[in-house]
Amino acid sequence: MTCETLKTAFGDITICQRGKRWPSCSVPGCDRKAPLLCDFPIARKKSGTCDAKLCEGHAATQGPDRHFCPPHAKHAQGSLPL
Repeated sequence: MTCETLKTAFGDITICQRGKRWPSCSVPGCDRKAPLLCDFPIARKKSGTCDAKLCEGHAATQGPDRHFCPPHAKHAQGSLPL
């Protein structure tokens, strides 16, 4: 069972759940939970996007509800060839 403590205005709340936990961030050396996926378009994938798992700290926001992983963010800025 996975438990997480959240701090709220009313005090600390502990939430425990069974089953799947958040996946870890796919950036090497980062073990934070990853609620986001990279939205960089990749035609050869079934989903059509990169789908790298990202924590909020490593997700580069590219508009509303659009996030890129660090390598794809650099590519989108034109500083890294694909």
